Amino acid sequence: MASSRGLKPFVTKFHGKAQLTSTEFMEVFRKYDRDGNGYIEARELDPFLQELFDARYHGLAHDKVKEMRELILERYDKNFDGRLEIDELAQILPTEQNFLLQFHRESKISSVDFMKIWNHYDVYREGYLEKKQLRGFFKDLLTVNNPHVSPQRVEEFVNGALESFDKNDDGEIELSEMAKLLPVEENFLAKFQIRKDLTRNEFEKIWYHYDQDHNGSIGGAELDALIRDLYTKNNSEPPDMKTISDQRDVILRFADRDGDDGIQKEELGLFFSVAQSRRVQEIKVDAEGRKAERQAEKEAEKREQQQKADDSGSSKGKAGCCWLF
Repeated sequence: MASSRGLKPFVTKFHGKAQLTSTEFMEVFRKYDRDGNGYIEARELDPFLQELFDARYHGLAHDKVKEMRELILERYDKNFDGRLEIDELAQILPTEQNFLLQFHRESKISSVDFMKIWNHYDVYREGYLEKKQLRGFFKDLLTVNNPHVSPQRVEEFVNGALESFDKNDDGEIELSEMAKLLPVEENFLAKFQIRKDLTRNEFEKIWYHYDQDHNGSIGGAELDALIRDLYTKNNSEPPDMKTISDQRDVILRFADRDGDDGIQKEELGLFFSVAQSRRVQEIKVDAEGRKAERQAEKEAEKREQQQKADDSGSSKGKAGCCWLF
């Protein structure tokens, strides 16, 4: 984050990383803002500065900490109050650009963008965001329009989201719940009959909707979004992250012939054609089943009529016998 004053970060690496994510940045701030008042104050600065200087100089004598504190405050303490606010700390550490800035101009975000956002914070595809990831998400979300957001404000949104959506009180937000926090578009596939004949034009529309980077392959968040939309269309409810990952593995085993962890256009066409052929087979089996049922009904009806005829003939014979006797 470059400041309006054009300052460069004090260190180019911190915790071994050239850029801290918003989640990691919030963890650093909370570590040193020990009283949770939204500032790293004078009494909290020294431990932070010691770690900061270790990152830059690989060790610093304790008698130099005071000197460097004055340098840091002079350069980065914009309001000269002798403490660091969250946006001032963002100038010192090498933080990534706000990930959500790229989406803020859209009134609705596509399912691909939604999965990009989710995957950015759910780095290990665990299927949920804990409090620390939610802090990173809401920091990014709130600072899209206001760069001066306090940690307390971030915490209010985290707690509000958990109160609204965390029904089992485990301190986590799942994928389907995140969709309620963001303005995600309606399912793009809802208007297509995937399991019937797709026209070439319809197939092209689907392809270009999910191949957002136009690299000739649907992979990563694009493939996650396609799977999510397909599953939701066929099951009337969205999948969790485990289901998406499982379905992703199945699709890649089936259709990813070149092993690039993505689906090319002809591979997607093959996947859809199999889905359609299965539907045709289901229709054929269903029709054959109904035909067999009708045939069985006719045969049962014939047997019933034959039984009635046999019963009638048997009665007449017995009567004759009796009459003969």
